[in-house]
Amino acid sequence: FLVNCQLSLLSLRSTSVSGDISGLSHVSMDALYLSSTSVSGNIADLRDSSFQALDLSSTSVSGDLAGLGNLSQLRFLDLSSTSVFGNLSGLSNLPSLRAVVVSNSNIHGEVEVLRKLDLTSAILHRNQISGALPDLRFSPLEHLTLHDNNLGGSIAQGSLPNRLSTLTLHGNHISCRLPDLENSTEKISTQVILPGNWFEWPTPQWVEFSDSS
Repeated sequence: FLVNCQLSLLSLRSTSVSGDISGLSHVSMDALYLSSTSVSGNIADLRDSSFQALDLSSTSVSGDLAGLGNLSQLRFLDLSSTSVFGNLSGLSNLPSLRAVVVSNSNIHGEVEVLRKLDLTSAILHRNQISGALPDLRFSPLEHLTLHDNNLGGSIAQGSLPNRLSTLTLHGNHISCRLPDLENSTEKISTQVILPGNWFEWPTPQWVEFSDSS
């Protein structure tokens, strides 16, 4: 029924809607929100659509993250808590992407790819992402969650984004001296370092330690 619609945005979150997302491949719409529904199918079937915002979180969709490569207008993507898999580098095929939520999924690959993305928000916790956090000082990132992955290595002083306001790293294998972040333009507002990593003192006064997840 959506094929002939003139809507620019449709939200059916937490409804009983069901069906295969392949039927959405030719829908002309800017934003579609189907989280917590019974839709299913392969995300590659949407590769020729014109969505700017797409939320399929907590659904039964699956497929390789790289399958979305032709979505040149996509700015917001939420595939959290789905069966989507693949390498984090698959996001490099989405040139307009600014915010991504792919937490609690089956995403792997090196965190280094974040340097190549023009993201303001990357919510990537509870995956299998590995590697050391790269130098992101010139990144526009404001929100970055990477807790409960397989990160290691150290964080170089001054390597975090200047605009960063949210950073979660707990549940990884990072071991280093906490960098001096007091010159950042924005104060990091959420838990920065939590159990699962090893950091030496001193730490800035505004860093919070918590056991919450």
